[in-house]
Amino acid sequence: MKSGWQLKKVSEIAKHSLGKMLDKAKNKGEPKPYLRNLNVRWFDFDLSDVLEMRFLPEEADKFTAVKGDVLICEGGYPGRAAIWYQDEPIYFQKALHRVRFHEPERSQWFLYYLLSKDLDGTLKNHFNGAGIQHFTGEALAQFQVPLPPLSEQRRIVGILDEAFEGLATAKANAEQNLQNARALFESHLQAVFTQRGACSV
Repeated sequence: MKSGWQLKKVSEIAKHSLGKMLDKAKNKGEPKPYLRNLNVRWFDFDLSDVLEMRFLPEEADKFTAVKGDVLICEGGYPGRAAIWYQDEPIYFQKALHRVRFHEPERSQWFLYYLLSKDLDGTLKNHFNGAGIQHFTGEALAQFQVPLPPLSEQRRIVGILDEAFEGLATAKANAEQNLQNARALFESHLQAVFTQRGACSV
């Protein structure tokens, strides 16, 4: 580890908890939209299929993520995570961990570090379960994160953010190029089969 960096457990630098268990027979309160692990993508959320569960008003603090909180999949795709950036809080179920850092600026750094561990294949070393694996609360609490001084962290995160945005732009351009190629192919296809006897375009 680099000079001046510290190695800290998640339990030392953040508060973390699991969401509410889905139990239609026992859950009371008003139906509220909530996040499942299926809604959490790396760095983003898929909100196209959000379900509802009943929550009591007094459960709001315990089972909502607020702006800046990190939500991590406990199962499904254990370790996959994103930061909730919307102003409105969102409820979440037991399949997700909510991590709230004492220094909120650490959230993005933590997310990049988590992704790096997933990409190099070592994040799975923290999972439990022979068949279906889980990133348990106990394992998350013990998960160690290298922390640079905040000034250095800001510099590194800025570089990573720029690279990530470049990747997103390249992906969008590739998708647009694919759409253009598909449209061209379809127009050629239409020309072939609407012009009787045509054998070339």
